[in-house]
Amino acid sequence: MIEMEEARAQLKRYIRQDLIDWWDQDKLLKANVLVVGAGALGNEALKLLALMGVGRIHIVDFDTIEMSNLSRMVLFNERDIGRRKAEVAADRTRQINPYAEVTYTHGNLEYDLGWGEYKEADVVLGCLDSIDARLTLNRICQLVRVPWIDGGIGVTEGEVSYFDPYQGACYECTMTESMWQQRNQRYSCGWLRSLISEPKVPTTATMASVVAAIMVNQAFLILHKNESGLRPSERLFVALKPYSLNVASVPRNTECYAHDHMDQVVSLGKGPEEITVTEILRLVGSPKGAYLELMFDIAVSLSCPVCNTWESLLVPTKSLDVTVLPCKKCGSERRLFSTGFIESDSELAERKLSDLSVPGKHIVAANSSGNRKYFLLK
Repeated sequence: MIEMEEARAQLKRYIRQDLIDWWDQDKLLKANVLVVGAGALGNEALKLLALMGVGRIHIVDFDTIEMSNLSRMVLFNERDIGRRKAEVAADRTRQINPYAEVTYTHGNLEYDLGWGEYKEADVVLGCLDSIDARLTLNRICQLVRVPWIDGGIGVTEGEVSYFDPYQGACYECTMTESMWQQRNQRYSCGWLRSLISEPKVPTTATMASVVAAIMVNQAFLILHKNESGLRPSERLFVALKPYSLNVASVPRNTECYAHDHMDQVVSLGKGPEEITVTEILRLVGSPKGAYLELMFDIAVSLSCPVCNTWESLLVPTKSLDVTVLPCKKCGSERRLFSTGFIESDSELAERKLSDLSVPGKHIVAANSSGNRKYFLLK
């Protein structure tokens, strides 16, 4: 009886949208949208996804709420300062639409969110303000073959790009030399983060609203398989002062290495705390000479060449910054050993994947004698 009452309520809720001749509300109710970034763009996108009836929404963000966020982020208020953006955004999105299944991950999009979440999504919205984060998201979406929409905002201008893993350019194809230089400034020895952060871009809630609305509209067109919006590799530029709107096509870079994809992904039925590297390698033949790709790098250890001390880490390399390098005993700069590959003869091969910072629902690749298989963790 309760399910029937909820169904009736939902029918009433979306009755104005159902009047649109090409609209299929049932497709939205069954849709799974992943929103990466819960800042200005993410807030506006989540509001619209909830209002218009997307059935499942997952949010990922590593940041906490600051006072300066409140002028651009509709889901947050003063009482939320210091709280996790993803958690608060999920709470407020559920308040907008209690019928939606809204989940969240407080963490990094590369190593805290299992890549199975990306693979399950029908479309991904990239609401990011970092070149490195966009490169990482692009790589993941290309590999798991899910379309994604990138949004960017400035003071009175913004852009929306649509990337399809099956055709056209990807985000990495658009990278210029200056963009690569800006990205590489953030990383140092062994890809540790430097203390240099990407500059904050001035913007307004108005610009965030406009760009997020275009992103969500493009997502709905993709879910409806309606080709009247942006085509793959197209970028829409919008300006509010003076008003202008134009679309340009981004050419594919034939030398771009990001156009890779996963073959069939086999579900293991086990979580990272239930299986070792060796046990997975046995699934592709003899573990001897085989290796496992974690799909991100982990910092294994730090060693001091002066006082010969050694520290075990086993955490994602990108979770660290250069402040970990000085030796705690003598102050000398330590050497970092990091890897994304665990070989069968490594002492780490007998460790559970959870010991290696692998999250649940992650996808790993096992390689043996030229045979490569992808496995999905529970």
